[in-house]
Amino acid sequence: MKKDGNEKEFKRCAEDMLSELGDGILAVFSDGSKADGRVGCGYRCVLDGEVLCEKAVPLSPYGSIYYAELPGVFYAIRWLLSMAGRLVSNGICFRVDNQSVAYALGGGFNTRDPTVTTVVAEAEELKGQLGVGLFPKWIPSHCGLVHNDAVDALATQVTMDDQVGGRTLVINDDLPIPLSDIISTTKVVLKDRHQIVPERAAYL
Repeated sequence: MKKDGNEKEFKRCAEDMLSELGDGILAVFSDGSKADGRVGCGYRCVLDGEVLCEKAVPLSPYGSIYYAELPGVFYAIRWLLSMAGRLVSNGICFRVDNQSVAYALGGGFNTRDPTVTTVVAEAEELKGQLGVGLFPKWIPSHCGLVHNDAVDALATQVTMDDQVGGRTLVINDDLPIPLSDIISTTKVVLKDRHQIVPERAAYL
């Protein structure tokens, strides 16, 4: 198949997936980027076509793309938790273009990795506080989807300069707490939920 044909097929596939989002379903897009010794992530939360929040966050330069994408999901969840009680939705759908991240969010990994266990624990907390279902699904990257391209640009921007880009339309746009700090302060919670005590977050 020609390149143009592949791109059209990818876009059609992604649009079919996104068409599953009904009224009141909050979509979370996230992405990670690594270039020139810098690593960053970005996320965007969208409800009924309105961008509620988007942000870019610089990360430790030692992580892989996989470890860049997971924090993007994490920071989106932290923002959503901060909005508990003010945000009404019929469900939350995580749309990621990394199949491993989608698999991890769906509980497909049995791992002691502190980054994965922390993100999964936060997702469970979000599910409990908002009382809605969480639906992680993979979408193809670089196929013309506006929100996916936007978070890719946010993550890429972090690797190009020293400024943290982003805008928050609902709450103050403060720099999120480093994920490594969150891990160190939630060991007891993780131990209770998963019987796992993460030793360190090597890539964050």
